[in-house]
Amino acid sequence: MKSYRFEIVRRKRGRYGWRVVAIDGARRRELARSPRTYRSLKRANRAIEALRCADVVDMTRGRDLDGISLPATAFGFVPGVVPLLVTEHPDYARAAGRGDEGAERKQGSASAAARAKQRK
Repeated sequence: MKSYRFEIVRRKRGRYGWRVVAIDGARRRELARSPRTYRSLKRANRAIEALRCADVVDMTRGRDLDGISLPATAFGFVPGVVPLLVTEHPDYARAAGRGDEGAERKQGSASAAARAKQRK
């Protein structure tokens, strides 16, 4: 029979996190982990208690019945305006272990092309 439990774990720099583990005999499987770290055990415990009391909401119907309805929106390009390109900062990507060595060059060439287009 499977059992489930929260475990508080140590993370880098003396911080803590939590994870949900399924235990089936000798098999252990991590199902979820905290997306952030906490400064103390007390704060990690508080986060776990908040999760235990959280409501379960079925979002498969495409809307939250208790949420706010948003108006229908549409996006389009405005003539003569250079669109804002949203990219991940290369330093953050490297720190998270997703660094693409060519990202700086790609980002640099995209912004240079946008500036050249603006000048014309």
